[in-house]
Formats: sequence, structure tokens, C-alpha cells
Amino acid sequence: MTAAALEGTLHRRLLLILHRGLVEIRNLALAKENTSRIADLSDTLELLPSLMDQWEDGHMDLVRRLLADYQTKHPDATFDYLSILDATDGVFERVYGKW
Repeated sequence: MTAAALEGTLHRRLLLILHRGLVEIRNLALAKENTSRIADLSDTLELLPSLMDQWEDGHMDLVRRLLADYQTKHPDATFDYLSILDATDGVFERVYGKW
């Protein structure tokens, strides 16, 4: 399955997660703090593009586990990545619109 085959808003949700993650990394770097958190978030996000490009059924569980591990380790994360991932198409459209 390719990225074009990602169902509903899933492709956009994953892109938003990447975007929000990069924003969080930038803000942490500008604050010159939490270098281990920067590394953890980078490690979490680095697999997303290749997973999206070659999407398979088990990838959703892998992405969810990666994000959950990060959010468990860093409960003060700027964004709730799991809520973006798990949003229904309708909720995503209402909350994020054309993002």
C-alpha cells in the first residue's frame, strides 16, 4: 500500500504530527533545554516518512506505540500526538480544517 492509499484523513494526520513535532523540536532547541527530549522526539518521528511511503496494516500500531512511548516518557509534551493520530475524520476536519 502506498501513501496515496492511506484512508480518510490519516495521511494529513500523520503530516500534522510531523509538523507539530518539528515545531516542538525547534522550540526546545531555541530554549536551549531538554536536549534528551529533542533526541527522543526526533527518534520518534524519524520513521514516519518511510512508514507513510510504504504503508501497511501493522504500521498504525507501530506509529501509535512510538507516539505513546514518547508521550509517556514526556507527559509535558507540547502537543498530544496520540489525539491527532486517533482523531476520526470528522473530528480532524472540525478541529484542524484545511490545515
